[in-house]
Amino acid sequence: MLELDYNVDLASIQKAREVDLAAATIYELRYSLFVGDVRITDSQAGVDLSALWGWVPVIDFALGLKYVADVLETEKVGQFDFTESEAALNFCRVGDSVEISATYAPGLINVPVETFRYDVETFALRMVNDLCTRNIRLAANPEIRRQFGLP
Repeated sequence: MLELDYNVDLASIQKAREVDLAAATIYELRYSLFVGDVRITDSQAGVDLSALWGWVPVIDFALGLKYVADVLETEKVGQFDFTESEAALNFCRVGDSVEISATYAPGLINVPVETFRYDVETFALRMVNDLCTRNIRLAANPEIRRQFGLP
């Protein structure tokens, strides 16, 4: 069972308080603000592909996974490259399943395609809603609303 989660570094939270989040560019939102750790696990299979490095841009991660889910609708492979790193998550569609592997950790997570899409969408919305609740000016940012399909 695929489990996706995140944690934002405390210094990153402080940095976000110093920025007008309603006017932040998509570049700032994706790559400079809200950095921390991301968790990608399958506890049933005992596989952990988490990136607990403290510097992963979590908004970029969520949008990257959404992009991969879209790509896998028509393609057999997708990839998420971690910003400013050679680390990557690889996604391979095999029949009705997606196999997820990492360049930086052993193991393979296997999940049905529809479950993968649902889990990614659920994670992305949970993350952006959490960030917007904690940072009310972020909720007013037109780019964040557009990127995540918020009303």
